[in-house]
Amino acid sequence: MTSKSRQQNPSPAAAARRRAAPASPRIGLALAGGGPLGAVYQIGALAAIDEAIDGLDLNDAAVYVGISAGGIIAAGLANGITPLQMCRLFVESDSTDSSDALFKPEMLLRPAWSELGKRAASVPRLLASSIAHYVTRGGKANLASSFERMKEALPTGVFSGSGLEEFLKQTLSVAGRSNDFRGLERRLILVATDLDSGQSVKFGEPGFDHVPISVAAQASAAVPGLFPPVEIDGRYFVDGALRKTLHASIALEKDVDVLICVNPIVPYNAKIMYAPGKLAQGGLLTVLSQTLRAIIHSRVEIGMASYAVNYPDV
Repeated sequence: MTSKSRQQNPSPAAAARRRAAPASPRIGLALAGGGPLGAVYQIGALAAIDEAIDGLDLNDAAVYVGISAGGIIAAGLANGITPLQMCRLFVESDSTDSSDALFKPEMLLRPAWSELGKRAASVPRLLASSIAHYVTRGGKANLASSFERMKEALPTGVFSGSGLEEFLKQTLSVAGRSNDFRGLERRLILVATDLDSGQSVKFGEPGFDHVPISVAAQASAAVPGLFPPVEIDGRYFVDGALRKTLHASIALEKDVDVLICVNPIVPYNAKIMYAPGKLAQGGLLTVLSQTLRAIIHSRVEIGMASYAVNYPDV
């Protein structure tokens, strides 16, 4: 019997071993937001996980779910960009590939001139309307209610998200990558919130997979007050974390065997960062940040507890 025939006709024992060999587990990743610092944390955490677990390939997961900053990282992983490569692109702003775009923090600080100009231009009209409302009622109208419409002059965001969108578009347009959900070999879902309904929208799912990945990521990261809502197909979208922090259930519904979640938004430990009990010394912004972090972290804990009940095998 030749070696070729032996390969084509394995022994019964070898065939049995092959049938008994376990299939590779389906891996899912769910990445939360956290702004630029959150993105840096997630890149470092993923690099550590990738190095610590033999045989794990974070670029070969069955499904990636990303929100806000986590959406940017998820889009990179789904496109084959390793955590180490993302560290060079996002953190070190250095790359051995000249075709790669390099992230610059000032991209996030580009003023939303269009939004600011539009709101400023509305001031004369709104002021005239408010005065007319007050005067036509002979001064009997409540002054505050008459001028309430002036709130429409406030911008919905201070910074433009266009710099982030342009960076992602260039990064994902390199050969071998795709800025189109439908062109990916792996499932990528970026979550944003419909501003007018308050409902979550899963970009990358049927009906929402025609939107460029860079635009979906911009919408998912549009933090209210910082960035204006992103208009897509006549609808306005903001940060995907408004309803849930991780949206890990999306990955769990895809029948994954193992789910890796990374959430950088956790409360500060004052015993480590400050003198005991002195977190308030950081001022109002520190207090508000700690409050927000505690609220978000509690949502994650509640969500994880429910996942343990509803998906006991994962």
